[in-house]
This record gives sequence, C-alpha cells and structure tokens, in this order.
Amino acid sequence: MKVYVDISVFTEDAAVGQVSGKIDVPIVPEIGDIVNFGVSKEGHIEEPLVFGAHLKVTDRVISVDSDAEIALSLSDLTLATSGDAEKAMTYFENRYGLMANRWADQGE
Repeated sequence: MKVYVDISVFTEDAAVGQVSGKIDVPIVPEIGDIVNFGVSKEGHIEEPLVFGAHLKVTDRVISVDSDAEIALSLSDLTLATSGDAEKAMTYFENRYGLMANRWADQGE
C-alpha cells in the first residue's frame, strides 16, 4: 500500500528542507507508530545512516473523495551539520524515490 510521507529536515541552527513523496508500506501506520528506513526490501540492514533509521508518525490525514491517499507526517530529522542533512535527503531521494526540497535552493 502506498502512503504519502512528509519529513522536515533541520540542523541544530537552521531549517534545511523537506522530504516528501509516496512509499510502500505493508499496513497503514497510525500515529505513534515507527517507520523503519534502515532495512532493504530484501531484509538487509542498509549502510550506516547519518540519522536514526526510525521515524515516528506524528500526524495522519485520510483524504475524503480522493484516491484513498493517506498522508503521514513523520518526526523531524535534526542532524549535526548541513552536510549530514544533505546526505540524509540524498538517501531518501536515491533509496525511496522521495523528493527533497532544499530550502537553500529557494530563490536562487
């Protein structure tokens, strides 16, 4: 089942961006559930990540009269450096096909 996810990305001193898009999940997570981004489809542990691979579902929106899309807000990702934030966003893009909106890119 596909669900839409939204993850805000920060460093200790700045908002860096947002990662969003659709992912496949075996069941629809509920608020408080943990989504594990650290295991591949084949069950292998992914390479070491710059962030904790577990993100908590903080909000869940079920749309009426749509394609039964469910949107999940996941816990914010706060990383030590902008380089780590970039690595995390690139990981989500490459591994899950999500779209990263890098806020420094805005208006340039």
